[in-house]
Amino acid sequence: MSNDEVWRQAVEWLIACKVLEQHNILTAAEAEAKDLAFALRDGVVLCNLAHKLYNRSLDYTKICKKTTMSQFYCIENIKLFLNACVKIFNMKPEHLFEPEELYNFTNFSKVLNVLSRISHSEICKRFDIEPFPKTYRCNSAFIHDNEEEVYRKLVDEADKDYDDENKIYDVKPQKIEEEDVEGSNVDQIYDSLFCHKNLNDEIYTSKYDKWKLFVPKEQKDHVIKEILDTEIHFTNEVLANIINYFYLPLRNDLTPEEHSKVFSNMADIQKLHAGFLVELEKAVYLTTGIEKKKTLDFQRKRIGDVFVDFKFQFLKHYKVYIINSMNSREFLSILETSRSDIREKIKEYSKKSRTPQFRLQDLLCIPAQRIMKYHLLLKDLLKKINFNDVLERESIEKSIEASEDINEYLNEAKRDFENRIELKKIYDSIYDMEFGDKMDFIDYGRQVKDGEVKFADSKESGKLKNRHVFVFDKIMLVCKAQRYNTFTYKTCYLLSNYKVIDDLEPQGKMNTLSRKFNTTSVLSFYLVINKQNTNFKSEESNDQNLNSSTNYIQICCKTLNQREQWMKAIIQAQENVCPKKAAENGHSVEYTTFKDIVVCSFCDKFLKGLYYQGYKCECCEHIFHKECLMNNRKCPGKPKSFTNNNAAFARRQTFSGSLGEIVTAITTTTSPDPHVLNFKELDKIEVVEIKNDGLFVGRLVNKPNQMGLVHPNTVKKCKIMPSNISRASSLQISNFNTNSVHRRQVSQPILNGRKQSTNIEMVAHEFYKEIWYVGTIDREKARDKLINCEEGTFLVRWSNNQKKYVISLKTEDHVKHMIVENISRNVVCLCNSRVFGNLKELIEFYKINSLSECFTGLYTTLKTPLLKTKLYRVKQNFDREHCPEFDFTDSRFLSMSRGDIVTLVDLIGEEKYWWMGEINGRVGFFPIQYVSEILDDNIKDDDEEETESDEGTFSILYFYRYNLVMVFDNNIATDTDSTNADISNKNFDVNNSSNIKVEEDSKVDYVKASLNEGNNDDSANEKEASVENNGKILERGITGIVRWFNVKMGYGFIKRNDTDNDIFVYYKSISKKNPNKRLRSLATDEEVVFDVIDGRRGNEAGNVTGPNGEPVKGSHIDSRFKKNSKKFPYFRKKFNMPNKERDPNQKILEENVYGEIIFFNFRRGFGFIKREDNGESVFCHILDIIKKNPRKFRYLAFGSSVRFDIVKGLKGYEAAYVTNKDGTPISGIKKRKRRQNNVIPSTDSEKKNEKEMILKKKNKRSRRSRRGRNGKKEIEEQTNETQNLSKKGDMSSVVSNDNGEVSNNNVSVGDKVPQQRSDISLVSEAFENLNL
Repeated sequence: MSNDEVWRQAVEWLIACKVLEQHNILTAAEAEAKDLAFALRDGVVLCNLAHKLYNRSLDYTKICKKTTMSQFYCIENIKLFLNACVKIFNMKPEHLFEPEELYNFTNFSKVLNVLSRISHSEICKRFDIEPFPKTYRCNSAFIHDNEEEVYRKLVDEADKDYDDENKIYDVKPQKIEEEDVEGSNVDQIYDSLFCHKNLNDEIYTSKYDKWKLFVPKEQKDHVIKEILDTEIHFTNEVLANIINYFYLPLRNDLTPEEHSKVFSNMADIQKLHAGFLVELEKAVYLTTGIEKKKTLDFQRKRIGDVFVDFKFQFLKHYKVYIINSMNSREFLSILETSRSDIREKIKEYSKKSRTPQFRLQDLLCIPAQRIMKYHLLLKDLLKKINFNDVLERESIEKSIEASEDINEYLNEAKRDFENRIELKKIYDSIYDMEFGDKMDFIDYGRQVKDGEVKFADSKESGKLKNRHVFVFDKIMLVCKAQRYNTFTYKTCYLLSNYKVIDDLEPQGKMNTLSRKFNTTSVLSFYLVINKQNTNFKSEESNDQNLNSSTNYIQICCKTLNQREQWMKAIIQAQENVCPKKAAENGHSVEYTTFKDIVVCSFCDKFLKGLYYQGYKCECCEHIFHKECLMNNRKCPGKPKSFTNNNAAFARRQTFSGSLGEIVTAITTTTSPDPHVLNFKELDKIEVVEIKNDGLFVGRLVNKPNQMGLVHPNTVKKCKIMPSNISRASSLQISNFNTNSVHRRQVSQPILNGRKQSTNIEMVAHEFYKEIWYVGTIDREKARDKLINCEEGTFLVRWSNNQKKYVISLKTEDHVKHMIVENISRNVVCLCNSRVFGNLKELIEFYKINSLSECFTGLYTTLKTPLLKTKLYRVKQNFDREHCPEFDFTDSRFLSMSRGDIVTLVDLIGEEKYWWMGEINGRVGFFPIQYVSEILDDNIKDDDEEETESDEGTFSILYFYRYNLVMVFDNNIATDTDSTNADISNKNFDVNNSSNIKVEEDSKVDYVKASLNEGNNDDSANEKEASVENNGKILERGITGIVRWFNVKMGYGFIKRNDTDNDIFVYYKSISKKNPNKRLRSLATDEEVVFDVIDGRRGNEAGNVTGPNGEPVKGSHIDSRFKKNSKKFPYFRKKFNMPNKERDPNQKILEENVYGEIIFFNFRRGFGFIKREDNGESVFCHILDIIKKNPRKFRYLAFGSSVRFDIVKGLKGYEAAYVTNKDGTPISGIKKRKRRQNNVIPSTDSEKKNEKEMILKKKNKRSRRSRRGRNGKKEIEEQTNETQNLSKKGDMSSVVSNDNGEVSNNNVSVGDKVPQQRSDISLVSEAFENLNL
């Protein structure tokens, strides 16, 4: 036996099994063993072999036939074959080879061993095929040692990939007929149904009497007759048979979902062909002369015109049908196998049908075959038409082009559908992915290449590591290979951020890095940052020290041929997304997925496929194939438009909205670019930042953590109260007498030489928070409010008559009313000489600039806004006795007594919630929270106020940095914007009380009665939770799953079921705790129901209960914590750990963000920071604070300004690397004594006294500790003495009382024995006296 005899016998056996073609390179004399190895490498031949020998051995639809030598798909095919070997051929696992052993040629002899075992199996013997080798014995090796050496050398050949021109790719697997796959030959069924001889006379009803008598005279008439006959038979026989005998009867036997999966849109297909047949008949009758022409010859509809007219309808319906039919036959087979009743019903209906010899699965394939045959019939017709008949030939040529275009589209759609399934396999095989659960690899384009390489990133260690790399059109995915063709996700790169280079240039700063890389081999190539790409900022571009010499990706291949293939694949992927030829022609194209069927602007053919079909130019708005884009001329630029539609005009402009504005999405946007915001139609988006390129940064209102770039064409203004505003006939300002001031004419907006209608959408009450806006009042009421005011006093109101904003101004002797005109979206003005972005900007401008530029003779400004009222009643004393923190000798403070009437003088200090007022000639500042409005001059006396007051009285006051905290009766109230104050350690001794009614427009927010947040125990009863939840309820009855909950810290996060976002939950928000648990807690993965409230920490969960209002389950670990939580010191060591070092692998979403501390709880170890740019609250953990002194504890003072980065952590978006605003570390704090009455010492004497008190406390604790240790020894002596007396039996002389006094004959009465105290109790007592 020669060295190659075994593998040659294997080739002959595979040819005999009809899985390899008879004549190929493997049968040539110069063939080698490696040729067979490459032929089997992709697994397709092996899968065909198993299917040929036993057609149910594997799922043939799962075979990936177009592997393009993709390692992943090759191994998947080999795994299918090996599973069939175990299940069907009863082979033991130890006899099989590993998929990698075949792909890498590491054990090819074992592959031949498996094939030999199959050839000797009982299943194979039924085919009467001679096995190989003839002298095979299962228990002995059939390959000699000298042959084994040949197969070992194949390992070196595996790395030498063959070029495309190599003859090895001529070795193609034998095509498996569809009868082998589905059980019947679809082509044979089609031919039997549409054979011209079988088209009997039954199809010709009285309607077709003329056609029945038609006798073809010319060659083209025979083809025309075949076209119409087959169409009549298909519509009236095949489709009617399916509809009448299967589609309609099975409606009663199948559910609507099952019926739709089996038949898809079969009814629409039948209606489509019925209409097509009518038009085809007319054209055929006119062409053949059966009917006389009623129009000129060049005006009549020809046969080819009918096909062209139905082009879009065919594609629309058959696209849905063919995609669904790929699974319909398999689903129908499963139904027949699993449900005997359905199987019997189908057999019954089949016997009644006109084609009982065919199965329903076979008939469902006929429509797809029919649409694919049209171009063949038309080509035959074109051959028979005379060359002189130019019009007819032109018509048929167009119809052939249309039919082929449809076929190409449907075939590409089918391939994309199969590709989606294959990409799903890749997605499922990769673990630890950072992408969202709903993210699909389709969003990143088509797969270009994958395989194992050596990979290194210079930003990391720079060391080459074995990695499996997947290259898609948009990204490069790097994974670590695991067993069984699975992978662990490592990282990914956006390919458009990089460019491919052969080698690094050893120049300048590159020398060190170049030497490091160039020492590997010449088999590497590199990806470097592409600085010319300015479409978006990459993750790497955010690094401060970024330069061209520091960021490289090195990919090292096994051979030079592999290196060229990988470089070509990556360049091809980049070219797919952004073709260079497009930029050269001036096009700014985007790789686009079109939901609808579209045609190319250059060739008028369909853009084929289901996703990323082609490109759309943002400048000229044309759509192209990639090939057409290469051959296209220069971009003509934006198309001219003569429409007078404001909406169209707005789409061509840059974004004209304002910061903080809420817009509505008009379409769904999904982008793989992490910098682009993904949203759905009708989502509300807040404008966070406006870019110079016309885009803006938006944040989802219902998902505040999600931010990104938004294109203005995808959103529109929120339509709260739209109205079509037409300009008033008179453009003058009239007043209550004969005097008038004329407005300078405001010109109509003009676009492209035509006047533009002012279809403006306005919101009547969007400025209700402004002090100068009084709401909707009429002209006379505004005049009455201003007539007695000083000159320059003004108000802004909404006019229901004009449907516009009106500024009412008190002039020297009259009240003027000025209408605010809107000339376009977000453009307002009083005259055409100056325009503004919104009403607020207009008011601020004319506060300091004269109105004379708009109104002749009006030389004044908007000086003072008319307040809703200038009189306020004092609700609580504000004097030296009740507020000793303030120095009332300072004239800046206005002392007030309960019941006083304050006249508002100025709004200065309103940002700190202080106003300037006047009482009996005394003028000074007072806190806003101390007074209430008196509207309509309805001044009541003190007795009336006592009886009507719903707010209660103040029992405790506390000022923290001029932010007021009040206790009404027994409830705490604090200003809405001041709820951020760190009042967690302010202990008010307040009893339970009834709920307090708060008006809707009140500026105070009622919070819990007890502010001692340190006790997460059973003492926090149901009223605590209800008070904690007293914030404004935004949403009710939301369900979610608890992601995690820290029992000791008392907080956690809940994942909402509706939005998949996380929401913060505090332990006191749990309304119904488990009565069997000590603490308020939540169990991980527990299902809860809660409300979303606007609490102290922003949006958080409130009123948390179990399903249906039941108590929550609670954490299983809360039994570890005792009721008295004070026994656990809150100065834990982990809070005093060294500062975190920056993790280079951590993805920083935003850098150098500035904000203000609105809440910080040292005991719990977390807080919230309010961003300066958008006002959003960001979670901050105590360990993310960078402190200066390692001996001090981390702490963030309320109101202090900090700088931080934003990262995505376990709790969502949170702050990291928190420092002072100037970047210096936080100073930190030491342990300090809890102050009495929560009064912060202000003077030096108070601070000195406080230090003395702390020192005394320390000495006292030290003495107490020593007494405890000495007392322990005394107790031991007394115990020993007592035991000695008991042994003597003389216990009558021993006396002990409850106070620990022991007396006997030898001990004097009154000697007190100290009780033993544990170290834990001593430490607990010590920490009870400490407070920040």
